Amino acid sequence: VFNVASILLLNWTLTEGYMNNVRDSMTVVVQTRSASIKDLNLNISHVDAGLSQEVDIFDSIQDPDSRSEFLSIAVLMATFEVSWIVASILDCFRKLWLFSASTCEFTAFTSLRRLFQEALPHLSAFSAISLIAKAHPSLIMHEYDEYLAKSRCRQCCAGSAMLSVWFFLTRFVLAAIAVSAFAVKVVATGLKLISPSVGPVFKWAAVVALLNNCMGCITVGRLLEERILMFVFSGQDSEFQEDERALRNVYQCRVCREIWSAFSQSDDPWGTWKAIILLATLDHYDLQALLIEPVEIPPSVGSPARSLCDGASHDRMSP
Repeated sequence: VFNVASILLLNWTLTEGYMNNVRDSMTVVVQTRSASIKDLNLNISHVDAGLSQEVDIFDSIQDPDSRSEFLSIAVLMATFEVSWIVASILDCFRKLWLFSASTCEFTAFTSLRRLFQEALPHLSAFSAISLIAKAHPSLIMHEYDEYLAKSRCRQCCAGSAMLSVWFFLTRFVLAAIAVSAFAVKVVATGLKLISPSVGPVFKWAAVVALLNNCMGCITVGRLLEERILMFVFSGQDSEFQEDERALRNVYQCRVCREIWSAFSQSDDPWGTWKAIILLATLDHYDLQALLIEPVEIPPSVGSPARSLCDGASHDRMSP
């Protein structure tokens, strides 16, 4: 909630600054013929003056051309970012609807898992800066493999070529948007820090929001979870084949189904809330606990690690 609210507030400030800059650069001659029109114009001027006072942080940019260029880029970035947030929220409702309405068990529980483990964590730290993760050098090949695996056009050479061109073109565009968003947010946050019209609480809230956006570019917990699943299902080559990817998806779906069934269908009145909390907080530690079964070793046998160390020591000491 804090992340979405801070993004909307910053983008609203950028939009107001852009509109005020456009209004200041235009000369409007209004001829009034009645007292009511004069009063209306007077009230509008007071409102405009109030808005200008709220967003006067951009007056620190002295050069009019530089200010206009910056605010033009900023309003484009703000429009894109707000549109992405709205689309993400609608996608969350779509996943919830699929879970409640789909007759296919795999589709229903996969949508529920993606809602709590992908969509909502993504919104908690989303900004246009986080799009740089789509073009991260260490992640782009994994994203590319997953992108090709989801399309049926990969089976022919022409389809694979078109998918590859589209993938890398979109990643270049997303990287350019992320860099522009980072520059805009850094400048806007700096202007808030040095502006006397912004209170100290809002100043440091803007700094914390920017820091949260930068820290949330790459979801570390999600990467660790994917690494555990890759270790278990992808085999020695660390690359998912068709059957290995299918096994991974089915395993994740069944884990989600078992959690939901065990809690929401129990007699506990808080069972549904417990299932939601568990699905939202399921991480790589929980996956490791589910995938590795504990083995009880009799005391007479001793620790396997200790036995290996003793054997290695004995080998080094033997002639």
